Amino acid sequence: MPGASVEFKVDKELVETVVEQQVSLGIVKALGSEGDIIRRIVSLTLADKVSSNGKRSQYERENTFTYLEWLCREAIRTATKAAVANVVEQRQEQLRKEIEKQLINSMGDWARAFMSGMAEAMKSSWRFNVSVNLPED
Repeated sequence: MPGASVEFKVDKELVETVVEQQVSLGIVKALGSEGDIIRRIVSLTLADKVSSNGKRSQYERENTFTYLEWLCREAIRTATKAAVANVVEQRQEQLRKEIEKQLINSMGDWARAFMSGMAEAMKSSWRFNVSVNLPED
């Protein structure tokens, strides 16, 4: 039959959906199963080298830790800070008393060092200047 034609109409959205599904399926088949993909991504992420701030540096020599090592270090730092804060809070009064005691004991050393410095400075009159200002009533 010359001049006969058949018109075949397909919804554009249906074609796009089928193409997207086929492309996604092809990618998954090329990479392996979904579990394999996730396992590889997690493994690569944890083994990725990072700097001391947990980010990849543009300078490779700064990337000295694996991401997993960095995460562990940060978790330990956080736990240590919390433990120290807890100990300080529980023993706050004891710490305050000990600090005061050591400050009072070291005042003698401080005063001796101050007086020694003053005496040394007074040996050269051109380096030593004293002014006394009394408050007005």
